[in-house]
Amino acid sequence: MGIGSIGLFVALATAGLDAAAHEHADMVTFAAGQRIPATLTLYPSEGDPSGRLTPIYNNYRPKIAFGAADVSCMFYLSRTLKTLRPGETGPVTVRCDGAVNARAGRFYVKEGEKKVGEVVIRGASTR
Repeated sequence: MGIGSIGLFVALATAGLDAAAHEHADMVTFAAGQRIPATLTLYPSEGDPSGRLTPIYNNYRPKIAFGAADVSCMFYLSRTLKTLRPGETGPVTVRCDGAVNARAGRFYVKEGEKKVGEVVIRGASTR
């Protein structure tokens, strides 16, 4: 299956599963602009090239690495969460610029090539 203009196919490497045999298992499709419930963990920068030094605020706009494709997304913090600091985990809503097909799992949050965190999509099945 290739990447088409209608959407984006994402294959996650999951231990013990043959990706070809489970190509459509537990897949969830999110339309471009759809609000996606998620949990975000920001990595603290400890002198290495990954992580963040500063907190994020509402309307944070990094990319999420869905498999081999990086998709620009907007992060909205929950109403009770004003900021999310490096090393913290909190609920967010994500809205991506392109359609995404994804399985349950963790996806890297990137600023350029730098991995600054990970997001778990809560709307995807976690059997």
